[in-house]
Amino acid sequence: MITEDHQRVLKLMGVDLKDGRSRALRAIIISQEKLGSGCTFDELRTKMLEESGSKEIARPLIYRYLKSLEEDNLLFVERDSTPNRYIVDVATLSRGFNQIVKGKLAGLENRQEKLQQTKTSLSSIDASWLARDLIEMLIEGPFVSGSRSTRGRSQIQDLVVAEIYSRARKGDLLRMTLDWDFKSPSGEEKKRAIGYSMFSKGVKMRFLLHDIKRVEGPLLQDRINEYRKIRSNQSIKGLAETRVTFKTTKTYQCISLNRDGIVLIVSEDPYTGVWVPRTANSKLVDDVIDSFDEDFESGIDLLEIDRGR
Repeated sequence: MITEDHQRVLKLMGVDLKDGRSRALRAIIISQEKLGSGCTFDELRTKMLEESGSKEIARPLIYRYLKSLEEDNLLFVERDSTPNRYIVDVATLSRGFNQIVKGKLAGLENRQEKLQQTKTSLSSIDASWLARDLIEMLIEGPFVSGSRSTRGRSQIQDLVVAEIYSRARKGDLLRMTLDWDFKSPSGEEKKRAIGYSMFSKGVKMRFLLHDIKRVEGPLLQDRINEYRKIRSNQSIKGLAETRVTFKTTKTYQCISLNRDGIVLIVSEDPYTGVWVPRTANSKLVDDVIDSFDEDFESGIDLLEIDRGR
């Protein structure tokens, strides 16, 4: 008697004990003089008709069942005999089951991989970035927003994503000062993922650090190591550059996209950021970016600083 476990396994394998294929298998097994001796088409068809109460079963339909069973290696067709003999035994079924299981497992692994990819894609979505892209798709053009401010580190990061990263395209230039970000770091993995997504688009990124002595520690070394990896990656070579300047005068803390706009850090206690598009204050945008470029040009590459430490 078949166990509940085996019934469950057969169901998982797609074997339905009540379908036409299983009725054909049963007819072959019963029609054989002994298991594995085989039977002819007419013999198995007669048995199927008997068990169906003499209800007519079309020959092409039975042949379709047999072809499907043979493709799954659940029966062996002896074609040297005339007429052909259809053979089912334990060894044949075992080979067939192994083939089905192998195929099912491969399918599950493929599905699991796709589910993991889906999970990764969904978990990496930034809602504000997605919202901006949707708006631009709906209006079939660029979305232009006015100035706005926000308070809190995570809220500033959301603002940067919405107004800077989501707008960036191949050939664009992003500038970012790092001092404010080093003082209270968070979300390193997310920031790293966003950075690599920018590089994959072909976006250039310039980073500027004004006082390296104030940020000595594990985070600085981690970022130096990551920067070294980026610089050695041929696919993104030339897209990232980090410099250190030892300028002592107060400077802007900002993130900019080309000269289109800036997110300006106006306070660190509490952290407060303001998005200023060029359309709102072109002079401020130019002043901030000119100041950044001046400091960047006079700066020293981070890897050179690291070698001299």
